[in-house]
Amino acid sequence: MSYEEVQRLREVSVRNNQREQITGILIEVKGIFFQVMEGPGEAVDRLYDRISRDDRHTEMLLLSSVDSLDTRMFPDWAMKTVQLGDHDGRTDAIKLLLETTVETHARVEQLTTGVERVIWQTEGVERLIWNQLASDTDGG
Repeated sequence: MSYEEVQRLREVSVRNNQREQITGILIEVKGIFFQVMEGPGEAVDRLYDRISRDDRHTEMLLLSSVDSLDTRMFPDWAMKTVQLGDHDGRTDAIKLLLETTVETHARVEQLTTGVERVIWQTEGVERLIWNQLASDTDGG
């Protein structure tokens, strides 16, 4: 997205986010976006759902979702936007970090396909979590 397109997106987002009491930040680094959204749970969920259905977004990855925060990280920003260009020394490092995060998540999903989570209740132990790889063979 061009600088102008991101600024238009920001204007619309600020208007909508103020109405929904959502705050946050959007960081763009060479076409990769990182966003933090905070506010009433249902409003943030609706916004995330709307963003995830937008054709401009591909390879979306939810890094974290937290309920009941005591303090907002960006209380004064309905949608702060930061665009780091080629002239910024931080650009390559941040782009690499974001790309690595997405690639790592995809690899973990690939490696854990078929993992079954079993929770056992045992005497003297509140909870034991056991991970087992599912197998197509009868022998387990």
